[in-house]
Amino acid sequence: KQWYQRRVRAIASAVITFHYKLGISVMDQNPDQFWLTYDKPWIRCTPYLVGIAGGWFYWAWGDHILSIVHNTPMYIKVAVSVPVWLATFGLQYSVVYGPHDDQINQI
Repeated sequence: KQWYQRRVRAIASAVITFHYKLGISVMDQNPDQFWLTYDKPWIRCTPYLVGIAGGWFYWAWGDHILSIVHNTPMYIKVAVSVPVWLATFGLQYSVVYGPHDDQINQI
């Protein structure tokens, strides 16, 4: 029953966002955006569900992944980790600063 409730909450979040054409910021043109997107408990539970899923994945597969990493030569670790770190940095930068120009253009 819990998996059903999680999916219903995620779908409700998406439907509300697309139906009311809500933006990425609570300071957008729609005055009801804060009430619709931040105030609802089914909208705010999504980060907790992602954390629970990440914790479960680490609990279930963490030892196996660590044993693979410990048995891998250092040059392969560096060859894999550097591009992954750079891609992660680029993704984080685009998430934080990507919407900035969009918000500036609306003012």
